[in-house]
Order: sequence, then C-alpha cells, then structure tokens
Amino acid sequence: MTDDRGDVLAAAKAIFGESDGHELAMSLRRAYLALHRATNAALHPSGLSADSFTLLTILSELGAMTQKELGDKASSDANTVSAMLSRLESRGLIAREPHPSDGRARIVKLTEAGRHTQRELWELSQPIRDELERRFDSTERMQLTNVFKRIADSLGDARG
Repeated sequence: MTDDRGDVLAAAKAIFGESDGHELAMSLRRAYLALHRATNAALHPSGLSADSFTLLTILSELGAMTQKELGDKASSDANTVSAMLSRLESRGLIAREPHPSDGRARIVKLTEAGRHTQRELWELSQPIRDELERRFDSTERMQLTNVFKRIADSLGDARG
C-alpha cells in the first residue's frame, strides 16, 4: 500500500521545491487566501462574494441539484450553504423547490437572473484566471491541479 500523504508531499516538493509539511500547509493557505481576497475584490461591485460566485458557477455548470449535493461540490458545510442560498434567493438569483421524492431535501436551481449574474461575475473575475494562466504554463497548471486534488483526497473531507 502506498502512503498517500507521502506521495502528495513528494509531488508538492517536485513542484515547489524542498519543503516540510508545515511550509506546504502555510503556502497552500496563503495561496487560497490570496485567491479568495482577489476574487472578493474583483466581485465587490456586484455586492456578491467569491463563495456566492462558487455556488452560482457550480449551478451554472452542473444544473439543478439538492442543497446537499451543492454543498458537497463546493466543499462547504450545510449551514454555510444554507445561509448563502438564503442571500442568493432573496436577490432572486436562485430558487429552491421541494425534492419530488425526498420530503427533507430541496432542489436548488439558477433563475434567469442568476444565470445572467453568474456570467457577469465570470467576466469580473476573468483577470484573475488570466493572471494564473500567464504565471503558469499548461503543464504547471495541470501539475498544480493534480497536486491540489491529491491533497484534498488524502486529507479527506475537512468540512467536519
């Protein structure tokens, strides 16, 4: 059996250079916070957050789904997703409906206004994605994506 955490660290070292687990964890934190702050700043004119943009984009890409499925796709806990959906629903960007066969579940879908807003947010945040493409070639982007997926998979579901 392979030690997944050792594999992840080895892959990260190949990309980032020699580093211990603490340095890797702090670097990931810094990268996430930098991306989150840059996205929030880019989206500020809309009055929506990076987290709301994430939910709208998942719904745009994958279509209607249950709140639980949306939380799983966004790697967010149920309470956080529920609060964000309430804000999005009050703005008319999403609609929640009873699940046809599970009385406890609710289906979440984008409204037409939600689709329009998601496209606007995509455009507002495009410079961030463009900057990442300028900074990392396609091979590096693929390697980073694979390392980040492996880290998430090896550490399990951190939502609690």
